[in-house]
Amino acid sequence: MVTAMDIDFDFTETLRVGLSDGGDFADIFLERRWVTSIVCEDDRIEKIVTGLDAGVGIRVTRNARSAYAYTNDFSRENIYETMKLPEAPAVR
Repeated sequence: MVTAMDIDFDFTETLRVGLSDGGDFADIFLERRWVTSIVCEDDRIEKIVTGLDAGVGIRVTRNARSAYAYTNDFSRENIYETMKLPEAPAVR
């Protein structure tokens, strides 16, 4: 599994992909956080759940309209493909 700490791609080139179809602005959000939830009932711990939330979000703005796409696959190819998604009709 590739994690946010293993990202190996050029952020500048990724933003260029997002702007290649006429976007005015593009940005990238990276998130990686550990989550722990503890459920207590009747003064007893009933459940403990832990996990990792990680992903890449991409926003492209054109003519004051924005579109957003995200993925939890940190591969270079997938991030580039995700970067193209906000170029959908929502921002045209």
